[in-house]
Amino acid sequence: MSFVRCLLLKKSIRFLLAAIPLAAFLPRTAIAETIAQGPHTATVEGTLYARIVHVSRSAGSDRSGDGSQARPFASIDRALATLGDLETGKRYAIKVAEGIYVTDAIKLKPAVDLLGGFRATDWHREIERHHTVLDGGNKNRVLQPANDSRVDGFTIRNGRARPYGGAMLCDGSSPWISNNVFLDNMVLGPEPWKPKEYHEDANDGGAIAVLRGGRPLIEKNLFVRNGTQIGRGGAVAFNSKSSGIVRNNVFLENTSGWLDPMMRSSDGGALSIYDHSNPKIEGNVIVGNRAISENDAGGIFVALWSAPEITGNIIVGNYGDDDAGGLFVGGQKHHYSTPLDPFPPEDQYLVRVTRNLLAGNANRSGDSGSMRLTMECRVFFANNVVVDNLSGVYLQRSELQILNNTFGDSVLFVETKKGIKPAVFANNIIWGPFRNNAPSQVEFNYFKYKPGDAVHDNLNEPPAFAQDGLRLIGEKATYRPEQFVTELSVASPVLRPGQLRNRVVQIGARWGVVRSNTAAQVTIWGDYSADRIFQIMPTYQLAPGSRCIDAGSNKFAVSDDFLGRKRPVRGSNADVTDLGAYEYQNK
Repeated sequence: MSFVRCLLLKKSIRFLLAAIPLAAFLPRTAIAETIAQGPHTATVEGTLYARIVHVSRSAGSDRSGDGSQARPFASIDRALATLGDLETGKRYAIKVAEGIYVTDAIKLKPAVDLLGGFRATDWHREIERHHTVLDGGNKNRVLQPANDSRVDGFTIRNGRARPYGGAMLCDGSSPWISNNVFLDNMVLGPEPWKPKEYHEDANDGGAIAVLRGGRPLIEKNLFVRNGTQIGRGGAVAFNSKSSGIVRNNVFLENTSGWLDPMMRSSDGGALSIYDHSNPKIEGNVIVGNRAISENDAGGIFVALWSAPEITGNIIVGNYGDDDAGGLFVGGQKHHYSTPLDPFPPEDQYLVRVTRNLLAGNANRSGDSGSMRLTMECRVFFANNVVVDNLSGVYLQRSELQILNNTFGDSVLFVETKKGIKPAVFANNIIWGPFRNNAPSQVEFNYFKYKPGDAVHDNLNEPPAFAQDGLRLIGEKATYRPEQFVTELSVASPVLRPGQLRNRVVQIGARWGVVRSNTAAQVTIWGDYSADRIFQIMPTYQLAPGSRCIDAGSNKFAVSDDFLGRKRPVRGSNADVTDLGAYEYQNK
């Protein structure tokens, strides 16, 4: 083969691999999907299974049943047992009809899909109506998935376990966990608990714990009111060199540290990523979660040389009782009696935080309500919108690239240390106080105040954001507890269907996120049934004529913007990148 033909073949292979969805390299599925946040009914392609076993608590029998539609089993354990030894290269399914199934750490098998949401009379599937509940009875872990298994379409509740994973444990395994509701699960604290120092490891993962190289795909689930007694990750915790994908989930009102005696071992109200773990956290709604008992990060906690990719998430209204309401990223472990670790090189350690929205987050001390980056972390932070938090951004002793972000809050960089490269701040809009007390390269930013100015006289005219906020007055607000949403009937204005999806909403002192809307109804994650006035917050996109259009530097610009649109475009007079997270589209 000639060199040219060989080169063309290699390029073709790279192109084909790039076009294959990531899911093709994860556990195979026989369920057809569409992209959405939170649970939805996925169609089961029955012809792709070698065998399907049926389970119905109300209509089945473990004695006389044979697993068919007409004669289902009564328990999942009986269905798993009857599958016996599975043939390599084939998939199997267990269809579970509506009802409540009290479980005790069900152990799944590889290549088996456990599917809920069916009506026992005709096995029609609709998970929103035919609720299939796996219940740990407040004394057991609910289940333990296997490699290449799938759990889809259940309400998984009342799990209790120690030391990891109140509802589900992925210990070195890589299952597919999708379209479930994880409700009121709890990982119990260590017994006894007498740590010598702050920040010692405890028991992690209120709903799901991923350990020792586990690589699950966790997508389109709803996590509500899960928690840890003493440990990280009120809903989901990654630990000990784990990875995988957490995509298009909703995390609502989860809490870490319920019984932590303020020893600060319970960070991450929604998510914890710890000890060299590198998952991708993408497209999630993370709203109203808390890290209590003097712990960090109501939303996402990252530490101990973990290098996740955090992209496209909506992180709203979370609370940290110590640092960081929304996001905490640290490099070093908290060392007290041991020496610090060496700072890893960039090819081994880089946290990427891109295209996220942080709003309405708070922390107790009021210095890092939105986020804190500290402890020798290395972060590429680009195309994020950080606005309307109760306090701002706290940066400390870290190697940072802060590019093309829109900050509506204060930004403070307090210190550095030997061996850490200077930070880069470029192409940002910083529409709040900016204090930089560490070596940094600061270029092509649009400041509200002169950097470091304690008087806070305006340096520039406002950047001219689009006036796309809305005030909604509801005629009726109804909470749907089975879906954990509030449906708000709106008389005016008349809305375009889908217009407000994923928009941030402020309701008095509370915050929320819109799930969907029709012309006259807005659906919001959470319970706001007692409220009538809802403020849809602006997007902070640039308005025509903004001084931030074509005002940046292509040298520092990232390749796309908050919405994934390519940079730069000719916004007014030149093909020069804009300042802030959005690239203005003059079309």
